[in-house]
Parts: sequence; structure tokens; C-alpha cells
Amino acid sequence: MKKVLCTTIILATFSSVGHSASNNNIITYPDFQINAPLRVRSAGDTLRILAIDGGGERGIIPAIVMDEFEKRTGKPISASFDLIVGTSAGAFNAAFLTKKNPLKANEPAYLASDLVKFYENNMNGLFSNTLLHKITSGFGYWGTRYPSTNFSNSIQPYFSDMKLSQTRTPVLLEAWDIGNSQLHSFTTKKAINSFDNETENCLLWKAIAASMAYPAGFAPEKIGNGYYVDGSMAVKNPSICGIIEGQNMLREENSACEPRKKIRLVSIGTGNASYPLADAALDNEGMLQLVVPVVSLLSKGQDELSKSATEAFFYGMESSYTRLDAPIDAFHWVSDDVSVDMKNYLKAKAKNIIDSKEFQNLCDELK
Repeated sequence: MKKVLCTTIILATFSSVGHSASNNNIITYPDFQINAPLRVRSAGDTLRILAIDGGGERGIIPAIVMDEFEKRTGKPISASFDLIVGTSAGAFNAAFLTKKNPLKANEPAYLASDLVKFYENNMNGLFSNTLLHKITSGFGYWGTRYPSTNFSNSIQPYFSDMKLSQTRTPVLLEAWDIGNSQLHSFTTKKAINSFDNETENCLLWKAIAASMAYPAGFAPEKIGNGYYVDGSMAVKNPSICGIIEGQNMLREENSACEPRKKIRLVSIGTGNASYPLADAALDNEGMLQLVVPVVSLLSKGQDELSKSATEAFFYGMESSYTRLDAPIDAFHWVSDDVSVDMKNYLKAKAKNIIDSKEFQNLCDELK
């Protein structure tokens, strides 16, 4: 497929040549700098947006779906979409697939198959703990359940010193700014426009950590002068955020690129679950018994609101919207279960999506 480049020439400078493999089979590249991200437009007059839900370990569902998408279309995810939006695990997925290969600037460093391998082999490191931390945190009762160093140990090696302004495809990663009590969008666009701002053009792995640091699980992530927690506190399904950013991108199309008129949104979920609560249960259960069911219901409420608002936005328009998700039972709704049984269950749910007619139609459309 022919692609139109709507960017300035990129100047890449490598401090050294070569790469090395770590004990975790992570390929690390030398530090590099670029003046601007390579903007590869999809063909036609349509802006293609991919939105990926949050969900911790359940992020393996969209990872597997995207892996199959790449195999069927013959293209990396970063070449099929003009904007990739994510919350929490979705933010990690988005950043992972848009990291540039510093040795081949027009190619991604990782494919979705690499992302699946991360969930299979390395996600355990993010949700791991030491006996000392368990004791000092009171097993999560008066301290965070996991040490924040897990982010630097598990995620940072995949991104090195890459900054948000350097993604191959524009991204939007949602986090909650606890100081200002508002949603904060870490975007490639803002990072470029505020290149020297340590918050907006932060290290990419720091923006991921900010989007994934769910309260009680991890301490808030400090970036610049602010503190941030999991974006799922406000938007687990970031489709609406993608629409808003997409509209801004359409308005800002410059004369070097023929303006586009339509938005094509693809949204991938991490499992749709809820606890059925009878009136009697609400009357007889206490706070401890209701914490997980109520949180699950709030999350489902967010999903339904985002889905309804997105469908309403696209109603009667040329633009189109596809939502890919699978029902999961309440026992597999937790986000930090990295057991083999959990992984196998989630893989089966991803297969249900892959076998769907909606997914097949999507692959045929975006080839």
C-alpha cells in the first residue's frame, strides 16, 4: 500500500552501532535522537484510530488480537493506524508497538508477537513482590501492594531513554493527575510542541508507568512536578479520548497533506465482566464483601458509557466504529493474576474475538 509521508526529513544520530541481548531476551539499542516523529499516513481520506482498553494482565487479549491482525494484513499495527490510544495496560500496548527501531527508523522495534511474548514471559515481573515489601506494606493493607521499582525493572528495558516525542506513530496515553484531579493525556503531539517540557516530553516508559499505576497497587508516578495514577480511574475504554484527539488532528492537517474527512475507529477490549448483585446481596453484604463487585460494576458502567457515547458520535456519519471484546466471568476480572490458568483463559477469550465475523471483516478492510 502506498503511504504518504507528511513530515519533515528525520535526522537520526546514533551514539554507537550494534545491540546486545539481556538475560530476559530484551534487545537494547544505543541511545538516539530525532527532530520529529516519522508520520506515516494511511491511504485515503480516513483517519484510522486504534483504542486499547486497560486491564493489567488482561491486556494479553488485545495483544493476541493485534498479533493475528498483523499476520492477516501483513503490516505492523503502527503502519495500519494514524493514532493509537491506550489506558493502563492499553497504554503499554500502544507504546510498545509504536517504539521506533533506532537502526531502521521507518520500522517498529517490536511487533505484536513480541508483545504477546512479554505478557507470557515478563508480565510476572511487574506484578511480583519480595517478602520484605510484603511485610513493610502489611501485605498491601497500609502500603502499596507492589514496589514502584517494578516498572523500571520490567518495562524500562524495552524503551531505554526513548521519549514520548519519538514514537513511530502518534500515541495518546491516559493517566489521572491526582494533584489537579483531572485526566491527563500524554501525547506525541504535545511532546513535540513542548519538546523541552519534562512533563509533556517525558521518557516513554514513565508515561506508561503513570498510566498503569493503579491506586493501592503502585505508588503514584512522579513526572515533572506532578503525580499520576492509572488512567482507568476515569477511562478504562479510551475510545472517546481517541475521537477527541482525532478531531484535533483533522483540524490541524496542514497544506502538505490533503485533509481527511472521516474517522475509522477500532476499539479492543480486555474482557467484559460484571458481578450480578441481587437486592438481597446488597442488603446483607458488608463493605469487604462488596468491594470487588462494586469496583467491577463501576468499571462496566464506564465501558457502557464510553461505548454508548462513541456509538452516538458515529451515528449517521460517514465515519465508522468497530468494538472488539469478549465476555469474561467475574473470577477472571482481576488485573494482576499472572498464573498459567489465567493466561490460558484469556488466550481462549482472545481466540473468540479472532474467530468472530467482525474481526475477519476488519482485517479484510484494512489490508
